[in-house]
Amino acid sequence: MLTTNLVLILALTVLVLGLAVTAFYLIRHSQPGGTIKVSEGYVQVDGGKVWYEVTGKGLKTPLVLLHGGPGAPGYYLEPMKALGEDRKLVFYHQIGCGKSD
Repeated sequence: MLTTNLVLILALTVLVLGLAVTAFYLIRHSQPGGTIKVSEGYVQVDGGKVWYEVTGKGLKTPLVLLHGGPGAPGYYLEPMKALGEDRKLVFYHQIGCGKSD
């Protein structure tokens, strides 16, 4: 049991460190103004309005970026805009988060 818990903790630590290194790399290598904001707005759904932003350029497969957990607005995903050099990116805020109702 103890070994299983240690392996799980080690795996989660490696995952978190990997995500932190990736985010740091993207922040350091992102070019301000390097992507193109295509559109931003709201979509009316049951329960309120959902905010979205479409950005990026290129023909590669588009990415939809989902922020984690209720109440988290997703502003920490901004460095991911560096991925928009060759594809469109779609950001949105869940109901009850960020710019959404």
